Amino acid sequence: MREIGAGEPFAVLFKVYFWDEDVDRQYRRVCRHAGRGQVYVVRDCTAGDYPLPSDIPEERIFDLNEAALESYGLHNHRGFWFCADYPLYLFFLHEPDYAFLVSVEYDVGVFNDLEPIVDAMSADGIDFVGRPLAEENASWNFIRSCDGFYPLDQVEKALCCIAFHSRRAVAACFQARLEHNRQRVVGDLQTWPISEVIFPTEMKRRGWRTADIGGFCDHLDNYNWMNGVTEGFVSHLRPGRTFVHPLTNRRKATRSTFSDWPVFFTPDLLTHAVAARDFEFFCRLYHLPGNAPHERDQIRAAMSSAPGGLLDAPGWFGRHVVGEAERCTQSSLSPYSRGAGEAARAFGEIPRFGFSFHTDLEAHPWWLLELREPVWASALHLMDRGDVHRSQHLCIEAGMVPDAMEIVWENRDGAPIPGAARGGLTVPLHRVVRFVRVFLRDSSMLHFDTLVLTA
Repeated sequence: MREIGAGEPFAVLFKVYFWDEDVDRQYRRVCRHAGRGQVYVVRDCTAGDYPLPSDIPEERIFDLNEAALESYGLHNHRGFWFCADYPLYLFFLHEPDYAFLVSVEYDVGVFNDLEPIVDAMSADGIDFVGRPLAEENASWNFIRSCDGFYPLDQVEKALCCIAFHSRRAVAACFQARLEHNRQRVVGDLQTWPISEVIFPTEMKRRGWRTADIGGFCDHLDNYNWMNGVTEGFVSHLRPGRTFVHPLTNRRKATRSTFSDWPVFFTPDLLTHAVAARDFEFFCRLYHLPGNAPHERDQIRAAMSSAPGGLLDAPGWFGRHVVGEAERCTQSSLSPYSRGAGEAARAFGEIPRFGFSFHTDLEAHPWWLLELREPVWASALHLMDRGDVHRSQHLCIEAGMVPDAMEIVWENRDGAPIPGAARGGLTVPLHRVVRFVRVFLRDSSMLHFDTLVLTA
């Protein structure tokens, strides 16, 4: 085996499972910062083949498939997402000469040179560089994945979206994974350690040196597990050497920021929203439960003044929205309800990208809007929740008094009503109204996102 050390090439594994313009931009960025690093595209072909740019040399493409994992003695538990360390071992078996290997996920923005970090590892005898996770093991979401393999109070963990490894560290962790598989079979274990624990824990067990990637950066303001940002945010980065994760498209940035754990308004989040110009991002930011009125005012003002307008905003947004609710009511509450006054959440210009209220299972459930005074409305816009379809028999009626309203729309073909992401349903009205009722003709549960009136 040829020994490669300081001053010699090292391998950079750019890991992808698809290719688009965002991934291409990240790849080019990695290449610019690789120095003498030799960049390989590690292509996950589990879901099928896909083309890569023609200027990537064939010898720098390394294809993977989860179907082959068992043949290497690696347990296929939730694929390369959960076992993000596996590509390192497979590449190492194929290209064993590199003394250092850098793994980079496709959604990492590289704004720092890789070569000095590798040189520091070589000079100081460092075997692994990642971003230590400070959360206590007892409260960490993935700690139970280690049950049966490591004492849970001795688990170390690190964010490895970009990480640096010595060759002996890769070999040692590959051996550890093989031993884990033997333990799993012998002990009939149903757990499997997530990749974020493997390198930091195995290095500590051996007494080998590790380092925090933050020590090689001027800041890591935007390097997180979640809380994605878009390319538009790059111009807002604080100057200096850094890595950004996830740096991705608008859809993933929104989903990764507004997940199931508590999120609170910050000026940084508003900056992200302005940079992304994404309608859904703004809407979810606006409806965060802890927002103060002045924070909602800031968000609404930023939505109105976004340069170039908001991307994917429905055509009616920003037009003359009319009507002030006197009250909103619903036929019943359900275990999914947010409280007795939740019906009012469904009337407003800014959708939630979810459901605003939820009736119980009953015959002909309804939601009723009563305006403070009659208004001329040219159209009504209804956005369903987008993830569950129960609007096959939905009807909408409008009028001046609740007992003499006219049906203005009825779902006759059972087709799903679009959610806010697709602009919702638009119903022409061209009349004066004070009441609007939405109801189902069958026995079901009624829930939708938002109803808007425009003139």
